[in-house]
Parts: sequence; structure tokens; C-alpha cells
Amino acid sequence: MKHESMRYIEDSNWPKGGCRFTGPVVSCDVLSVGTITEVFIAQRTEAEKVIVYSEDGTFLRSWNTDRLGAPHGLRVHVPSGGGVESAEVWVTDIGQGIDFI
Repeated sequence: MKHESMRYIEDSNWPKGGCRFTGPVVSCDVLSVGTITEVFIAQRTEAEKVIVYSEDGTFLRSWNTDRLGAPHGLRVHVPSGGGVESAEVWVTDIGQGIDFI
């Protein structure tokens, strides 16, 4: 497949039920294990620092923590042979190094 044929298409209905983005989105990653697919999004805001949606855009959960001031990057990792319950979410924070959440 040539890269010219690969295009992103905006889905104006994603996320569902209204947008929870209240600050700049700085990073995202996808957890996909078996039948579970979740989209993790980090944003710079005083409210929800990390928001998690299902693949179809349904809001699942979010969290805020005083350990994160200004998220910069986000990575979801499942150790080899692990399942969803062993997933690790790593968020880098400008000026504060790496936080494990």
C-alpha cells in the first residue's frame, strides 16, 4: 500500500456524548487486548488530565492528579503475555520527569 492512499478521516461524531477536552490535547495511545480497545488521551488542563474512551468514542473514565502539572506524552504498555489488568499507563510531565499512573 502506498502512503498516498492512507488518509485520516475526521469523525465529527467522535467522541460521543459531547467533548470533554478542556485544554490542548498533547498525546494519545491505544490499548488493544483481545476484544478490549480503549483510547487514552492526555490534555493540559486543570480538570481531567487523562481521558479514556472506547474505540467508538464512548466516555469510559478519566482522572486528574496533582502529580501531573503539564502532561507532555502518554504511553500505554501491556507486558508480554499480560492482559488488560496488567496494562501500565506512563505519562511524561514537562519539568517533573516521568510519572507512572
